Amino acid sequence: MKNHLYLLILFFIVSSFHQNSHAQISVTYPLDKCVFQRDGNNRATIYVAGNFTEYLDLIQVKLIPAQPGWGQESDWITIVENPSSGYFNGQFEWLSGWYRLDVRGRRGGSTVGTATVNRVGIGEVFLVAGQSNAQGHFDHEAPSAQDERVIHVDYDGTNGPNAPLPYPEFSHLDAGDVISPRGKSAWFWGRLGDYLSDKLNVPVLFYNVGWDGSGVKPWVESINGIGWSVYDGSVPFEPAGMPYGNLRNVMRNYVSITGIRAILWIQGEADNDVGTSQSSYYNMLETLISHTRNEFNMDLSWVVSRTSYTLNKGFGTSIINAQNQIIVQVPNVFAGPEMDQIQIP
Repeated sequence: MKNHLYLLILFFIVSSFHQNSHAQISVTYPLDKCVFQRDGNNRATIYVAGNFTEYLDLIQVKLIPAQPGWGQESDWITIVENPSSGYFNGQFEWLSGWYRLDVRGRRGGSTVGTATVNRVGIGEVFLVAGQSNAQGHFDHEAPSAQDERVIHVDYDGTNGPNAPLPYPEFSHLDAGDVISPRGKSAWFWGRLGDYLSDKLNVPVLFYNVGWDGSGVKPWVESINGIGWSVYDGSVPFEPAGMPYGNLRNVMRNYVSITGIRAILWIQGEADNDVGTSQSSYYNMLETLISHTRNEFNMDLSWVVSRTSYTLNKGFGTSIINAQNQIIVQVPNVFAGPEMDQIQIP
């Protein structure tokens, strides 16, 4: 998704968020602790926007690793020449890491204004979807992420309207946080973020649209209408258009800014409970995967966990078989963990 309309709107309506700046120049974008998805060459494009109050020849930027080894320091990079009208908007490409972003305005060979964004990341971005083991729960002693590079948007959209998400504020993932819009606590995502940051040496950003008790059917139904509970077909998900509506909103409002590596799917318990057949589960999940790729015009990667166990039904062979079939037969779908082997019951 390369539509940066949202970014430009933010550029015009948001005042300067960042401190440590002289009066002559301020930065409104990128936001502090925002993580941008790196590409196959270990790089990402960072857009920079702001305003200034004096005549300038150049706007330049520099990235400095937050700690030694957490990226590669850049030279000063010119992103705008002869800016006008008091606003600037430019871009540059750099390598993965966790950085301080310095911005300076130059006139006649001298620096006349500076600003700093304390942290900016180039790394990995994931969208979590599925049911309760994806969503998480409060008060289950979920640990905070230990690595400062594990990030989320702390906005509770659990009871919010089916409307565009608010302007994002990125922050470290602590134990009792909401992972916007519906993730309840750091759950095991904080621990996973620590493992990934340590292994890959990059920052990691999570969004979470998991919805407890959701079968795969309402995820498909709510693409263009109302999703109905698989446990009681007379009970709709609310607001109308959920649970898929949250996925759509995150893709449009947040992923359009940060990019994404993959959707992480943890779901299957509800379908095991109600006896969904292998073919039905496969067809509905394949429909959901295909629709996300068509709607957002990108070959979204999916990571599908093998998940089925419930106290009522035990292990669901049909569900596991369908998930394995999806992994084998649908391109760009990868095998997630075998959740039925973890903390049973």
